[in-house]
Amino acid sequence: MFNLLSKNTEFILNNDKLSFADLLIKIGPLVDWLENNSVKNLLVNNDRFIEIFFAGVLAQKEIYLLSGATKTIPDDIDVLELCPAEIDNIYKNEGAKNSTPCQIDSDKIYLNFCTSGSTSTPKIIRKTLTNMIVEAKEILEEHTIDKNLTFYTTTKFPHLFGATFALFVPLVNGNKINTEQIKYPEQIDDENFVFVSTPSFLSRIVKYDNPTKYNPKMIVTAGDKLDENVYKYYVDKSKILEIYGSTETGVIAYKNKYTDNLKLFKNVNLKPIDEDKFEIKSNIFDEDFLIINDSIKIHADRTLEFLNRSDRILKINEKRINAIEIENIINRNKLIDTSYCLKIDNKLAAVLVLTADAELSKTEQIIKDIKNDLKSLTNLTLAKFIFLPEIPRTETGKIDKIKLKRIFEISPTLPVISSIKRDQNYVELKVKFSKTSNYFRGHFPGYPILPGVVQVFFAHFLAQFYFDMDLDFQN
Repeated sequence: MFNLLSKNTEFILNNDKLSFADLLIKIGPLVDWLENNSVKNLLVNNDRFIEIFFAGVLAQKEIYLLSGATKTIPDDIDVLELCPAEIDNIYKNEGAKNSTPCQIDSDKIYLNFCTSGSTSTPKIIRKTLTNMIVEAKEILEEHTIDKNLTFYTTTKFPHLFGATFALFVPLVNGNKINTEQIKYPEQIDDENFVFVSTPSFLSRIVKYDNPTKYNPKMIVTAGDKLDENVYKYYVDKSKILEIYGSTETGVIAYKNKYTDNLKLFKNVNLKPIDEDKFEIKSNIFDEDFLIINDSIKIHADRTLEFLNRSDRILKINEKRINAIEIENIINRNKLIDTSYCLKIDNKLAAVLVLTADAELSKTEQIIKDIKNDLKSLTNLTLAKFIFLPEIPRTETGKIDKIKLKRIFEISPTLPVISSIKRDQNYVELKVKFSKTSNYFRGHFPGYPILPGVVQVFFAHFLAQFYFDMDLDFQN
């Protein structure tokens, strides 16, 4: 049994502070309404998450959590979805309800995390509320967190990383939880906080030197390998907890320094079963064991080296290609800041991010040098490439493969972004177009001016790129 009223947690909802007891009173009408609704399954996204989630738990619904990385759940699952206006009407029409139960059987409450994994096809990972509570307790057994700290997150609560570290860890520990998703560092005005964020968000803070007003007491991050520059940036400012795990397995290992190997959580055990697969046993999932396919190396002292995600192995023309190795070769070029390789139309493609001092006039030579290096070292041909200002990522910090494929379909010749200023309301870019670009052809001889239609195109394209929004383009 899980006694909700025993928690000391406070929630910050739209700048209002609610104790757990106050929250239960607030959602009483919603719980009652859900209990009287015959639909078994409840869809919970990031909008009004705390209210809907706990109301669903208390009404003993089977909960489907939609993080936004996947747009839908499978069509054959009948779910109840509530919009904010409907919730407000329920509160208004039902009246105050003070009979909310304070105890539930956490073994019988199921949470379904909707994840696309390494594909774009929705995949359902089913866990019990008990799984989540046990995971939080095991994290806190190895990592003491001051109860006076407030948790802020850039990751949505319906994503497993957000649910684990921004909800259940502070819930079990008795911390304050700020329920507003942080999209820009300027949103945080708190001296004592834990920052739950992705490696990509932290890297942008370092790259553009745009930190939070106060340094976090602790940073928790997962989803990708954390860049060494982030560790260096926060070395004397904040404690870092970098997590390795997956939606299926939950947390597996962690580290606090860039030079450290990952250390297995004490109740997690890994056993190699063949060259590319490992069997994992843990207290935080119900299966006897699960299989992970990531490329890792285990040491006798229960530490491991993470080498490669399984989905970074590309099969092109029946040949298995390690995308990380290809990126390492590309990144040797001193004018390339970073790169990402993927398969497009069964061909090797690469997204290339230039350094700030790279000249557009040299891109042809950069491509020639990269192709020569790949040919000599791997006998591979780079068939497609595109220059972007940064590698696009989802809100959960994963590479946005859907957006990348759309960009390759458009395949514009992009300018170099020489500087960027951004906050929650605007992005200001300085861009450089090569004077030999086709955009200037005939416009005008001896006095090149970028055509208005090209300017409008890139204003539209970059607005979608940086604000992650769909904009209709009529003419």
